[in-house]
Amino acid sequence: MEPSAASRLCPPRLIAFPSGFKTEVTIKIFISHSGHDTAIEKALAELFRTAMHLSCGRSRTMAMVSTSDLSRLPSIPSFRRLTRALAMLDAVLSPDWDARYYSFDSHWASAEMMASMRNGSGDHWFALLSSFGAALHGLAHEAPSFRPNSPWPGIFDVLPKVFHANFLHEAAFDTANSSFCVWRLTADDRWFRGPVRLPPGDDPDGSAGLLSILAGDPSQYVEFARDYYQREITVADVAAVYRHEALTEDLVRRLNSEIALESLAEDVAEIGYPEVQPGT
Repeated sequence: MEPSAASRLCPPRLIAFPSGFKTEVTIKIFISHSGHDTAIEKALAELFRTAMHLSCGRSRTMAMVSTSDLSRLPSIPSFRRLTRALAMLDAVLSPDWDARYYSFDSHWASAEMMASMRNGSGDHWFALLSSFGAALHGLAHEAPSFRPNSPWPGIFDVLPKVFHANFLHEAAFDTANSSFCVWRLTADDRWFRGPVRLPPGDDPDGSAGLLSILAGDPSQYVEFARDYYQREITVADVAAVYRHEALTEDLVRRLNSEIALESLAEDVAEIGYPEVQPGT
């Protein structure tokens, strides 16, 4: 089964230890599967629940995105809004730009925008958005398909020529060091990848690990913020930013009590948040 979704099972329950001491234990079980294997995923989840005598009544499927299943990548307008929202959330949580994970430059070049992710450990992705569409390439430096300065065969072979000058050959994007690439032209109805024959493995090009946030589930960012920034924020507040609701002092303070709304003026301008939709 190809990895493109994961299930999370069970809120905390009480377990009695021999000493009589009781504590809350959270059990998380992840089942990797493709979008075509939902029925199998549910059956496995029920099997684990029954076999382990878990008295929980909740399970949640977390969408994942990878080059093996691009169906969950949003349309270009939705992709642009989502990556802007990720950058805005990071700007609120991290006043230090160099420490941020996600960024967005709405003035990258004439009629071009750029979204990016950098994890500080050598992995990243860059996305160029223009009137032609969107192209994204990423580097997971520990992925089996990564070869320094020599992309795996097929990654860029059929990349549309409109993305060559300002993306493929743009030094800032360092496409010579890449483990995957996806793109979508403005007129396309889906995202594409090249004719890549990847080595075996659950995530051979590292795309699932780097792209799953682009499924657009606010709870994924909540967990990311907990792990990366060590901050507890709510799904409701993240969802508000995903919807591009205007920032308010209260919203900013709930996300990060250490900064004020006015301190984000430059970030708001660079990111272009909130994005104004036609007709609004």
